This record gives sequence, structure tokens and C-alpha cells, in this order.
Amino acid sequence: MKKDIYYPAVFFALALALISFISYAFISNGKKEPEHVKVSFIIRGQQNSYWEYVKLGVDKAAYDMKADVSFITLLNDNDEKEQLEAIRREIENKTQIIVMSPTSENIFEKAYELNDKIKFIELESCTKYDNIYASIYADNFNMGIDIGRETYKKYKTGDKIVLIEPKDIPPYYRERINGVESILKSNNIEVEKWVLPLDQSCVDMLKANLMLDSANIIIALDYFTLYNTAYAIKSLNSELDIALFGINSTNEIISYLEEGVINTIVTENTFNLGYLGIKKAVETVKGVNFEPIVNIDYSTINIDNLYEKSNQRVLFPFVK
Repeated sequence: MKKDIYYPAVFFALALALISFISYAFISNGKKEPEHVKVSFIIRGQQNSYWEYVKLGVDKAAYDMKADVSFITLLNDNDEKEQLEAIRREIENKTQIIVMSPTSENIFEKAYELNDKIKFIELESCTKYDNIYASIYADNFNMGIDIGRETYKKYKTGDKIVLIEPKDIPPYYRERINGVESILKSNNIEVEKWVLPLDQSCVDMLKANLMLDSANIIIALDYFTLYNTAYAIKSLNSELDIALFGINSTNEIISYLEEGVINTIVTENTFNLGYLGIKKAVETVKGVNFEPIVNIDYSTINIDNLYEKSNQRVLFPFVK
């Protein structure tokens, strides 16, 4: 009689233990981990120091937000055809969303024709189109206004002001030009424009123009134009007395500012540009509601305020 009771009791205990183990395993390990959001980050040209700063923010956000990010560069700067091909390729690779700095004002419309379901987060400018879920940028027009004001402070009657334009002007650059011109034209100051090729020949062209032309003030409104103009001026062994004003910053740009090659810069927080681009991309895929316009902070910096804490946070936001 005792044996008849013993065996069912053992069986019941083992069954209970097995059920408990399975339940624990299900609760602790059986839950499916959330899948990483697949994000394509397409820039508007080649990799350079400016995009390296942006990528620091991209990498940090990818880690924080558990995103699988493909960082895609172009062979040629501001090449709309090449950027459109990169978009097509990423769509074929089943990307869930694209973060992109556009090469042209109508690139999103052309992308829509490729696939009307693909979602975009736009960087550096604000284009109104149905497939753009957020625009993340520093106010380009107002940054241009600040550069125009700084230029006007330096201007003396008779000075020649030159504005550098890249070939195939991207949207953000045109907005900055409009800001600069709104200040200078309102003060009846004429501006000459030099169109800069987007390859290594740009430095030779700048040197030739600098030696032949008597420019007193030069304005360059992004990293590519500013860095190459500063490089050309310095390579002429300081033979020229030119005040250079520009937008964006990298370690090289800061060095030129410290050396006096560059007079003043207006620069946005490039780390935040990359970080928020990924953050908003992940939130878009997950259906999180947020404001579609995200403004990046920026500062006007010269040698006198370069080392102020607030400016150091803009220049080096990734340093604690």
C-alpha cells in the first residue's frame, strides 16, 4: 500500500518541478528580444572630418537605441544620381528607414518614385515632402545671417567680399547664402562669387584666384569650402591679408581659427546631428510621436570666445 502511494507522489513532484523549470525558462529567457531597427545613413558626399564628427553621434545612438546602421558615403560630393542609386540599393536591401543629407532639393521626390513606402529622416535642411518624417538641422538661414553680421563688422568701404559657392549647390548651402545676402544687400554691399569644383583641383583654383584677385574678405559656408579656402590661404605663406568667415568646425578648422587664418566660424553641434538622426529614425519605425522639426543648436565662435565652456561643448560634445 505504501509503494502505491510513493510512486505517484514522486511522479507528481517531478512533473511539478518540470513545469516550474519550463515556466521559469519561458519567463526569463523565452521572451523574444526586440529586433534591431535597420537604418541606412546616406551622406551627400565623401567621408571627411566633418562626417567623422557626425558619425560619432551615429555610433553612440546606434548603441543606445539598438539600431543596425549602415553608414554610406558617395564617391563624388553632391552627386544626385549617385545618391539616388544608393537609395535604390538600400531599399533592395530591405532597410526600414533612411537618414540622409540630400544632394538636391528634389531628391526625395525622385526617391518617392522608386518606392512610395520608404521613410526618410532628413539632415541639414528642411524639405516638405510626404516621405520625410523628420528634418534635423541647425537654422541655415539664421547661421547665414550671423556670418553676414560678422562680415559686416569687419567690412570697410572699398573692401572686396568673395562668397565661395560649391558646384551643384546642395539645399542647406543655398539657405545659408540667402542669410548672408540678406544682411550684406540690405547694407548695399556687393558680393562676388567664386564657384568651387568639388575635387582636388579646388585648391589650385583657389590659389590662382587668391594671387590674381584682391579679395579682402572671403565667406565659405560649409566644411568643404571653408577647409579648402583656409588651406589655400595658409599655403601662400601668409602673403595675403584676408579675413575668412565660415560655417562648420573640425579639428583642422579650429586649428586655423587659433592660427588666425580663419576670423570667425558659425558651427552647429555635429555630434547631435548624427545622434538625433538615428534616434528619430528608430522612433519613427517604432511609431513614437514627436515634433517633425528638430533644431540643432549652434554658436558663433572666434579666437576671443573659443575657450568658453559653452562653445567647447558645441565643438567637442563627445568629450565629457
